[in-house]
Amino acid sequence: IVKSKLIKIGGNKFDDLIKGVVRKEYNLHIGSKSAEALKMQIDELKNTSQTGVVYGRNVASGLPVECNVDPYILENCLKDSFNTITDNVKELLESTPPEIGANIYKQGIYITGGGSLVSNLCQNVANGTGLKVNTSENAESSVIFGIAEIIRNKKEYSEYLNEEIGEMIFWSVAEYLDLLINEKKLKNLSSSVSTSFS
Repeated sequence: IVKSKLIKIGGNKFDDLIKGVVRKEYNLHIGSKSAEALKMQIDELKNTSQTGVVYGRNVASGLPVECNVDPYILENCLKDSFNTITDNVKELLESTPPEIGANIYKQGIYITGGGSLVSNLCQNVANGTGLKVNTSENAESSVIFGIAEIIRNKKEYSEYLNEEIGEMIFWSVAEYLDLLINEKKLKNLSSSVSTSFS
């Protein structure tokens, strides 16, 4: 690790922005899983000229409703976060030693994590830096696998570990655990609902 910087913008932040814009534009409360599903569908919806179907609770009536969400509204609400990420990548690149900069120029930048699959993030970084942007093969699980590698081989990576890296690891693990907990809650809820109706 030559240079690092903690930016607290990622998957959960994107979900919160989507929940906020859906509430503002459609007067609708939606949960994190619905926001995440919309987030991952943005490109597909745009390419097929469709709207995203989401279920939530109407803010005024409190009743459950179905709503069609414009993917361009979703994409626009993420633009500021994408620009912040791009600006921070540029800042790191500007302070990178020339020898490493040459390798980055040849090979490009790698963006990992589930957020790298969100509409236009990689294109935004590519446009902002003028560099090729690559995504990892298993983008959604790559971050937690990397953290597991650091934890398993702590001595090998000890010279790179500082307070900022420790905080990055903490937030990544927290986000992953939050995802697992939400998935377990949904499975438990689904199980209890099917039991109730059987």
